[in-house]
Amino acid sequence: MDGIKGERVILRKQAENDAMFFANWYNRSEVMFRCGFTEPTSPARERERILTDHRSDDSVWFTVTDTEGEILGETGLLRMFPAWHCTDLSIIIPDPAKRRRGYGTEAVRLMLDLAFGRYGMNRVAIGVVERNEEALAFYEKIGFRREGVQEEGYLYDGQYSDFVMMRILRREWEEQGRGTVERGNGRTGFARREGEHCMDFMELTRARYSVRKFDSRPIEEEKLTKILEAGNAAPTAKNLQPQRIYVVRSEENMEKIRTLTICHFGAPVVLLFAYDRDEEWQNPLEEGVHSGPQDVSIVATHIMLQAAELGIGSCWVNRFPPTETARVMGLPENEVPLLLMPLGYPAEDAEPAPRHTEKRPLHETVRII
Repeated sequence: MDGIKGERVILRKQAENDAMFFANWYNRSEVMFRCGFTEPTSPARERERILTDHRSDDSVWFTVTDTEGEILGETGLLRMFPAWHCTDLSIIIPDPAKRRRGYGTEAVRLMLDLAFGRYGMNRVAIGVVERNEEALAFYEKIGFRREGVQEEGYLYDGQYSDFVMMRILRREWEEQGRGTVERGNGRTGFARREGEHCMDFMELTRARYSVRKFDSRPIEEEKLTKILEAGNAAPTAKNLQPQRIYVVRSEENMEKIRTLTICHFGAPVVLLFAYDRDEEWQNPLEEGVHSGPQDVSIVATHIMLQAAELGIGSCWVNRFPPTETARVMGLPENEVPLLLMPLGYPAEDAEPAPRHTEKRPLHETVRII
């Protein structure tokens, strides 16, 4: 089987020259811990693994790439036992900068389509180190369920950890509405529901985080245009559209931004959001209540989430002086700056803030009256 193409990733047949990528990443301590590697590897060992271990009769492996062909990792079905309709799953996306972008989610879903469809499996299992909370949450989000624990079944760097066994069954996958198993002409296939995107809205909102370290890669023009168009599609009060968005990327104006805030984080682009006081909606029921800040916030949220969907990081920045910013950036007197938003590709070592996943329970923030 040569490969499978998704919306964001391609699962292609593994090649010998993929070995350099895996050897580079699989010798890093964080990856070794996540994946259970007990000894260093080498390009030669990785080539051997690709050509022999990964071509056994009871496994099928793919190299995961993005749609441009950049290697992201690998995934496979292993220990396939057709007599019992069972298999294990493996996926490794070693680069932290490539996680939380939907690549892994789509790759796993394509592999589950393959397992339950082409190979007729009824059960797909995976084992996860209990200390790897990110991975546990990832698989649970997809639909895997915990079914047991091997107490102190994992040893790394002299420390024992529990090993959590997880699985998903064919009927559970079908119940999610991800697809339906089609049978006919002696073949099986798992068809994705028409119109389904590889990352749903809740996954996108949870995957997005405030990026505070960017690399130097420029944002492609087509992506930047799509991001700005998402803002243009946002609703505003009476559709007056008082938002004004300044795309700051010239060195001269970026230097001005750097004098106004420390929260530019080295991004190649900074969006300056403002609203026009002469065009915002005024509430006739109460003096001084107007829509500008709300309108701009809705527009900025659309932009922030569209950027995340395209793999572009962002950060909502309020730490800057609005009045001074208007003066330095030469805004008209009727325009009020509201926020800055650095945009760009996250740096390799970028990661969410420690409290990123700490969310208060709904009963503390929601009142049903």
